[in-house]
Amino acid sequence: MVDKRKSPRKFDEEFKKSIVKLYEGGKSQNALASEYGIALSSVAR
Repeated sequence: MVDKRKSPRKFDEEFKKSIVKLYEGGKSQNALASEYGIALSSVAR
C-alpha cells in the first residue's frame, strides 16, 4: 500500500512574520487561511 499523505510544507520565517503581523493588525485566522491557501491550524500556531 502506498502512503499518499502530503509532506508538510515549510514556511520561511519572513512569511510567518508577515502572517503574524496581519493577524495582529486585525485579520481573522479564517481570512488569512483562505487568502494564503494554508490550513487554519497553521495560522493558529
